[in-house]
Amino acid sequence: MKAIRNVLRTASIFSDTSSTRPLLPSSTNDTESGQITDNLVTIHLRIEGENGTIFEGSIATCGHDVTLPNGETHHADGKKDRKDKVSYPTPLAALDDAAHLEGFTWDGKYFAKYDGIFITRIADTEQDESRFWGILLNFQYTKLGACHQHLEAGDHLLFAFNAFKMKHFLKLSGPVTTTVGVPLTVTVVDGATDNPMSDVSVGGHKTDTSGRATVVLRSPGIHNLKAERSDDCIRSNVLQVTVSR
Repeated sequence: MKAIRNVLRTASIFSDTSSTRPLLPSSTNDTESGQITDNLVTIHLRIEGENGTIFEGSIATCGHDVTLPNGETHHADGKKDRKDKVSYPTPLAALDDAAHLEGFTWDGKYFAKYDGIFITRIADTEQDESRFWGILLNFQYTKLGACHQHLEAGDHLLFAFNAFKMKHFLKLSGPVTTTVGVPLTVTVVDGATDNPMSDVSVGGHKTDTSGRATVVLRSPGIHNLKAERSDDCIRSNVLQVTVSR
């Protein structure tokens, strides 16, 4: 039996509504294998592909085995030693949970030397000779691989395609409610440094030297804003704004 796992999504750019599933206890026991699946945590996961955001939302995840399309099964539970009974949530486990939740697939290559998996494809975005998938935890590159890096509750995990050629990872913030036609000020910074980012597009408007842009939303409902600057930046998190009349 695979390690017990469960997923919780609270927000996604693919839907204006939220869906939830019951959370597991913080520690569960797989009686068949004697494995303790520990440290179930809720994190914010974002996956930025070549042409758009593949997934963005909150999920509850824990360490577990993953199976590659070629049928190989490997652990993604943060263990230093396979004899360890305690497992930990990891980036690859979170990715695998999101894939099951949203119905996309991923692929990778296992390297026995590192006892880890190198991610080669997520959904329809696949690495080539010069562009690869990068993993950032709270806007910093992870120090360990996708199978070994431990995650903590509240972490922001980002899988970004062509990450190593980008200079900035955009972070967007601003009010989450407004009224039709009323100017809304949003702010864009570099997630790693908090430095303001200029000339970034948000809702058809560009940020100034202070990283701010004024956006006017002219229809009621839920609007999903993203910050983008294609030359040297990975697009931002979504800012979901509810607009009333």
